[in-house]
Amino acid sequence: MDEATYLEMTRGIVEHGLPYTEIGEAQRFRAVQVPWNVVRDGRSWGIYPPLFPYFAAPFYLLGGPAAVVRANLALLGVLALGVFLLARLLSRRSIPSVVAAYVVILATPCAAFATLPSSFVLTE
Repeated sequence: MDEATYLEMTRGIVEHGLPYTEIGEAQRFRAVQVPWNVVRDGRSWGIYPPLFPYFAAPFYLLGGPAAVVRANLALLGVLALGVFLLARLLSRRSIPSVVAAYVVILATPCAAFATLPSSFVLTE
């Protein structure tokens, strides 16, 4: 559900500049409405904050959903590097810094969610 909603919102941004999907006359039929989206004037609006869809839109344009997942995996690398550099700044030692980077990747759900088009890695 989350990933589909994010992809719908991202596709809407690519197509219209705003995170909605055109459903037109189909809004009359409840069976085609997504129950958790907000439907107004023939548009189905995703309910999640639009930060991730706006981040993902350029990648979606370049390569569709697969490019969004690759961007999320790259964000995972940026997160690990950032944690390493922060730990290095605080401890001034390499080994604890490497351990901190591994811990943020292996002991949090970031690695699992990086393989999905979701906002978890971006918001970590």
